[in-house]
This record gives sequence, structure tokens and C-alpha cells, in this order.
Amino acid sequence: MNSGAVSQPFRDSVKPICRVYLARSLSSPRSSPSTPSPPSPPAFPERPPADPASLERGKAVYGVHCTFCHGVDARGGSGGPNLIRTSLVLNDRNGELIGPVIREGREGMPKFDLNPTQISDIAAFIHNFKVGGYDISRNPPPPSSPVTPLPAKPTSPKPAPAAMPV
Repeated sequence: MNSGAVSQPFRDSVKPICRVYLARSLSSPRSSPSTPSPPSPPAFPERPPADPASLERGKAVYGVHCTFCHGVDARGGSGGPNLIRTSLVLNDRNGELIGPVIREGREGMPKFDLNPTQISDIAAFIHNFKVGGYDISRNPPPPSSPVTPLPAKPTSPKPAPAAMPV
């Protein structure tokens, strides 16, 4: 028997297992293409457009208190996490979940003394950012054309330095 051959007892023991696996896979229910699957809920909440005045106020308050750590677009900055995809922000509606974090702070985050309207405006501003899918504002700029080096200046022979008198 050569080393690459499989023994007959082994082949005989594998055949029933293969038959069972094949039979199960063929008999399992499959969804037919004619049966439409139920629509799945959106992965991220669809929010109605916010009041433009509230957005402007929220942008201003966010800019003063939050931008340094969480970035201009709330996707993270120097030391602060991305806020857009956190469960707290995704489950928040009008600042009811964001508010306690802003007022009480967290580890590494100071607390801020903001009124309910300011918190609601910040929430509207944060909720205004697109969460999932294609977001053109987050695409990196297209690669620039390759840099072509400038042509070298023609070099003329340099005159030899004048001899110094002794």
C-alpha cells in the first residue's frame, strides 16, 4: 500500500457520513426566489429633519464644549470617542439619554452645566449626521495627480576659484 492511498476501511466509514450530510443538505428547507423575505428594519434610526435654528444653536454649543474631544463631526477627536454610532446616541431621541452624560460627565469627560434646551440642541446637531451607508462627506479626497519633478537646471561648469596670493 503506498503512502498516498486511503485504506478501504477508512473509505467505507466515510461514505455513510457523506451520504447523511448530503441527504440533510438536500432535504433542508430553502427559501425559494419567488418568496420575498420580510423587509428588515434599518440598521440605524431614520430621523426626521431637525429645526434649522435648533441645529445652528446645537452646532454652536457643541463647538464650544465638545469639538475638541469628539471632533467637528462627532466622529472622534483628540481623546474623545466617536459619538455617531454609540448605542447611547442611537437610542436617544431628544437628548434624554445624552443629557445625563453631559450634565454628570464620565471617566475622562468633564461635566457641563447646560440647560435642557442646550442639551436638546446638541442632540439635534449630533443626530443630524448621517450614521450608516454612503456618506460623501467622509470620503477621502481623490488622489492628486502624480507629482512630476521640475526639470533640472542646466549646470554650467563653475569657474575655478582664483588663486590666493601668498
